[in-house]
Amino acid sequence: MKQKEPWRLEKWQMRTREAIFTILLICCECQTPGCAVAHEVREMIRHMCSGVDHIIDMRQRKRTYLMCLRWDPFDVEIRMSLGMLAHSQGWYDEAKWLFESTLKLPVNSAAQHDAHNFLGVMHETSFNDPGQARQHFEAALTVNPMSSQAHHNLANLYWRTWRREEAFVHYRKALHIEPHNTFFVYGLASAMLQSDESRESLENAKMLFLKAITLSPNFADAYRGLGHALRDLGFYEEASRAYQKSYQMFSHLKGEQRILRAHQIEAKLLHFSALLAICDLHSIETILADVKASLGHYLAGPDEVSSHKDAISYYLDVHPLNVNLYDIAHIVDPLVLLQIARRRGYALTKLVKSTILYQQIDSSNTFQRNVKLKNVFKVAMLSSRFDGDHYITHAIITLLKACKPALLNDIVIEFHVISSARVTPTKERTLVMEKLKNESNSFIYAYSMSWHQIALHINSLNCHLYLDLDGYTRGAMTEVSVLQASPLQAHWFGNYSSDFGGYSWGDAMPTRRDSRVVDCEILIPKMNRSKIIFANFNSLYKIDPALVNVWKSALFSSNDKSWQLWITNRPKKAAENLKNHLTDSKNELRQWSESEDESLSHQFFTSQEKEKFSDELILVTDLQSAKDHIRVKSCADIFLDSFRLGSHSTAADALAAGLVLVTLPHIGALSRVASSLLAASGASATIVRTSQEYHDLLQVWTRRTVLGVRYMRKRLSRRVYRSDIWRHEQWAKKWISLIRMWWDAYVALSCEWQLVAS
Repeated sequence: MKQKEPWRLEKWQMRTREAIFTILLICCECQTPGCAVAHEVREMIRHMCSGVDHIIDMRQRKRTYLMCLRWDPFDVEIRMSLGMLAHSQGWYDEAKWLFESTLKLPVNSAAQHDAHNFLGVMHETSFNDPGQARQHFEAALTVNPMSSQAHHNLANLYWRTWRREEAFVHYRKALHIEPHNTFFVYGLASAMLQSDESRESLENAKMLFLKAITLSPNFADAYRGLGHALRDLGFYEEASRAYQKSYQMFSHLKGEQRILRAHQIEAKLLHFSALLAICDLHSIETILADVKASLGHYLAGPDEVSSHKDAISYYLDVHPLNVNLYDIAHIVDPLVLLQIARRRGYALTKLVKSTILYQQIDSSNTFQRNVKLKNVFKVAMLSSRFDGDHYITHAIITLLKACKPALLNDIVIEFHVISSARVTPTKERTLVMEKLKNESNSFIYAYSMSWHQIALHINSLNCHLYLDLDGYTRGAMTEVSVLQASPLQAHWFGNYSSDFGGYSWGDAMPTRRDSRVVDCEILIPKMNRSKIIFANFNSLYKIDPALVNVWKSALFSSNDKSWQLWITNRPKKAAENLKNHLTDSKNELRQWSESEDESLSHQFFTSQEKEKFSDELILVTDLQSAKDHIRVKSCADIFLDSFRLGSHSTAADALAAGLVLVTLPHIGALSRVASSLLAASGASATIVRTSQEYHDLLQVWTRRTVLGVRYMRKRLSRRVYRSDIWRHEQWAKKWISLIRMWWDAYVALSCEWQLVAS
């Protein structure tokens, strides 16, 4: 007998099964009381419909369930099955009625628990009612206190409504009851990862992610979470492997293609950023085309998401927000960066205006829309870097001190500081935070607060200006701006409605001038002060191939080698990789951006093979303490800024240390901070316009004597120190005047509240 082809056999089986099912439906119409055949047929139909059976059409299954309910209106199992079917098809009102009517029947505890659990999930995700959802989850736990699923659902609800402590309690209870459930292990690990940046918390999260992977080796989300934990612990090489594994897992999954593709894009970008952090430029070159293609695919998708459910998943789960715009600023042009930022803004706005928390709070609280300027101008500042250690903390303390005596037309400036830092301050940091509290008019820790609670706090203070000092870096709470709690709003690096053409708000941030009397040879034994000391104190993920090629061409061609290049070992192993790139005289790195100036690329290594650098010419040091770092940096002579992702606080440190600062600004705001500082300091002579100019300037300096370079440095530093940027009170008056002009323009135009470009 000729064997049927697989697809023909499957089609034949489907038709046979449907015919049998139809015959059974006819048989079960028998109305004879106590008919054993009809009873058996009905039980068979229940079994066919309750199983995962793709042959039975959904509409046919619903019709059958309704028929079974007509036979037995008090059949709890059929009622629950019909409710689950309705929920899976998006018939939420019908599902809600079925589950609620089930609870009115004399049902057992298991059915009560399941009905409450399903109603809780529906109220949370479908009806935007977290209050009712919580009541049903708690009712499910009252019926069965050992229900791991109810504990896990309640934990998720608490986490989304920013009740973090209660969430942890229920995450741990769910895992205690069912310790080998992959999703419960992953849920607790994710909460730990997002709650605290302490090393202990990150180590615990890492161990839980590894346990989830052991339980489910193909769990792609667990690999991604493991990568986050390893990255935050400083193990970038291991993190890159975890991200790569996540990408491979997502590539083999089946499901909604749009969601899976977004997951893959995120994993690819995270892999790229981990390699970038350790300056593994050769490995990056091999995946660069794929990364750019992923970004192109991401930008080619729809700008706006269509529904509430899409917004939540697209933004929270698969939208590549775990990748800083910093990390991809090297490989994309500013206009593409703007597209990515705008895409992020569309999804963000959709999420905030649709999320369950927004619906709950907006119904009971309204924002004041009639803020007026009288004799006090109020400024709110939010940052996750108000931790007592980051330079933002010290800079804002300086700003607040300078603004206190600075009045403009009897207008007093009030500063209200909000910290969303996740790190528990040490004793040394606590002293700095006390200074910040004393200098500000009000201060709160807001990590446990939701976006909406922070926005309401800003609005309740009647603030005229809200400044987001994080921009798009990790830890930023950009969602607060979407709620528009104040008339004027600005981001540190612009927002998704700006064209990235303006400067960042902190371009001319005042900084402290320290004493530069220091014995460099004692602090840094390998430093040779008889040579010109070039330095780059940036994190090494900011180094790109174009900069490496310029350094190799301009510095390696110097025959006398009368200089040293000073870099920081931040993060670990990055400096070793960078040294390998610099000392490899045979291999030239390709440019990352097609728009990069390639006029230098044809002259590398064409005359003769350059000799390798010795360790004496590349000086690598660890980070210095906050107390001494300015004095230590003053041992250098010339600071060589990176290209597309320039220095920000490090540039201010270089000027405070009296160094000559060379920078090449691009179109994007991320590369223009150093040039803005130089322009404000009256030292714009070292702002170059092309990589060729950068290259030529370095060659000129390598031909000068050490005394000649240091005399030039002394003259430039005097000019910098005489500028207004070092006279804090004068700078503060100009800043206040600018704010007042901004407000007057806002009032004159009768603008509605909106996000404004920085």
